[in-house]
Amino acid sequence: MDKDRKLNSADTQTVIGAGVKVEGKFDAIGDVVLKGRLTGTLDTQSALFLEEGAFIDGDMTAKNANLAGEIKGNVKVQNQVGLTKTAKIKGDLECQILSIEAGAIFNGRCSIGRQVPEKATEEGK
Repeated sequence: MDKDRKLNSADTQTVIGAGVKVEGKFDAIGDVVLKGRLTGTLDTQSALFLEEGAFIDGDMTAKNANLAGEIKGNVKVQNQVGLTKTAKIKGDLECQILSIEAGAIFNGRCSIGRQVPEKATEEGK
């Protein structure tokens, strides 16, 4: 493999199978498909696909996310998050666009869209 070749998110995808348990900090450039369990943090520069039956015990960040499994931790997504009817989120969620199917469980605070700093709103008064 060429050492000078830069990794491109389009070239990389990680699949963590249903029988796999990962512990610690997990960083990825490309898409991550999680079917197993992760205890720790997950950070991807691309999309996270959390399959039904999958579990994250810790915080996660991604560019986009489709969540059908369970997360006990904070979720921070740069763009769009979709919670399917089987999703269970216990923690705070921050994103630009959120879609929730009937049946999804979400317990936490939610921040959607661009946030205006408090100082800017006070100056506008």
